[in-house]
Amino acid sequence: GVVYVGRIPHKIQEKDLKIYFGQFGTIAHTRIARNPLTGRSRHYAFIQYKSQEVADIVVETMDNHLFGGRLLKVKSVPKDKVHPMLFTGERTKVSEEHNRKRTQSKITKQKDAKLTPYVKKRIESEMEKTQKAIKESGINYEVPKKLLTKKTDKPMIETKKTKAKTN
Repeated sequence: GVVYVGRIPHKIQEKDLKIYFGQFGTIAHTRIARNPLTGRSRHYAFIQYKSQEVADIVVETMDNHLFGGRLLKVKSVPKDKVHPMLFTGERTKVSEEHNRKRTQSKITKQKDAKLTPYVKKRIESEMEKTQKAIKESGINYEVPKKLLTKKTDKPMIETKKTKAKTN
């Protein structure tokens, strides 16, 4: 039987759920819903027990149970409502930092692709206005076209990031 567990605390991982909910019976699968951008918990999970009777006992016992300072909401999920791919990829480790960087770079590339023609056109018009103002003031100077190219993301001086010491 599959059980929905809602309002789980933030720092709870799959292994913690297996240990805590394993006291009722044998757990076949666990799955915590995660934010695809950050990899952090969405505060609900699904647990599959090998026996439907055990799942029913868990629902009766753990619904409105105080766990980690939060009241858990536990409900039984009917077999026809369980998605066949619900527990696929449960063994994969989620690196929050890697997932966040990967997704953020993808979003940034999409934004750059959309904005590049508009931004380039706006910069060119600004440069033309600047060039015109320079000529009107009597200065003979051509604004270089290199200013229209994209800047590099690397800083001129690299600094090492250090973690703050905690006592």
